[in-house]
Amino acid sequence: MEPTMDFNGLTPDRILKLQGEYEGVQIFPNVSPKELADWHERYPEAVENPKIRMEYNFLSKSLIIQCMPLPTHDTLQTYFNGTILSWLGAKIGVSETMERVTVGSGTTFSRFKGDWTGSSKKLPDAYVQLADTKFPRIVCESGWSERHAELMEDARLWLLHTAGQTRLVIILSFTETIEENASPEPDGDAEENASPASDGDPEEKASPESDGDPEESASSESESDAEAEVTSEGSQGIQDEESLIASINQTTVHDDLADMIVKLDKAGKLDKPLVGKLGAKIYGYRATTDGRDIEPSFEKTLLPREGAGGGDFPLTLGDLLGDTLPKGQKPEEKIPLSLETLVKLIKRSIPRTVEVRAGDRAEAYMRKKGVWVEVETFAQCKRRKLSRHQG
Repeated sequence: MEPTMDFNGLTPDRILKLQGEYEGVQIFPNVSPKELADWHERYPEAVENPKIRMEYNFLSKSLIIQCMPLPTHDTLQTYFNGTILSWLGAKIGVSETMERVTVGSGTTFSRFKGDWTGSSKKLPDAYVQLADTKFPRIVCESGWSERHAELMEDARLWLLHTAGQTRLVIILSFTETIEENASPEPDGDAEENASPASDGDPEEKASPESDGDPEESASSESESDAEAEVTSEGSQGIQDEESLIASINQTTVHDDLADMIVKLDKAGKLDKPLVGKLGAKIYGYRATTDGRDIEPSFEKTLLPREGAGGGDFPLTLGDLLGDTLPKGQKPEEKIPLSLETLVKLIKRSIPRTVEVRAGDRAEAYMRKKGVWVEVETFAQCKRRKLSRHQG
């Protein structure tokens, strides 16, 4: 994955701009610990700015800027954290669960063993940490497949450089193919296709598409509904992307434009649909017996569904709590992490991701036409109020 700019040109203001404009992450490879330390010395305000979310792995020497996460990206975090908390709460009680473990996401972890400069910092998508420990017991990470090598290096950092405290790393890896001039199809054979080269291009990266779940079908609209602009005067008859862009002017309201983009997308009338064919695999990694490397403990295809099957991700109470098991509890007891439920959550996230991407594309169109402004104009405000009154 190529970064959008060279590391030497990176400033705190540019990081904030990246975080606001791109999805997923932006990776700057081959950044040495010394280069990073010099950068921190040059921009000390970046270290204390809570809006700047950066990771660094001394093994891969990659600096990662955390940009906008898509709802689909967050499904593993949502499912894992919710399942662990509810299951443990029912098993040993809510109070004891809170005393024994922290289940969270996005927290900064540092001071990894072997990193003599102390430069490495990680913000896991989800984690379970035992009380009075420095590192999580279990870590979850999500990303696009072209980031899988980077995620493997992250797994090595967790499993080999935390003095044995991190015992399991779960990775959810997505692939996605955008087909121009084609409406989105459910699932598809995405595993055979390459993902877009960047993890965060608003015009290229899409989220998973609908697979026909009832909640998705209920939100879909007919093609005829997509052929008319309902939020602006004089826009009846807009039937394709070209005419939609041509209709944009100083009175165009961003949210109305995004709604129209969604309708054209559902009718298959965008040059590049907001969504694409999705593939997803889930992996489990543990340290080898000698602690010198990592090895896969689990791998399963979630999407496409043909032949994927169901089942659970193998996780036990011993994996979760180790030697701190409450009296009477068995370490081999299985924790039900249903893969079928995870797939349903991925699909349920699709409409929300579509809305996010429609907003991004609406802004891109308005910038292209030279009418994007950070503050709503009087004409736009008047048009928005008129549209709301007429609706």
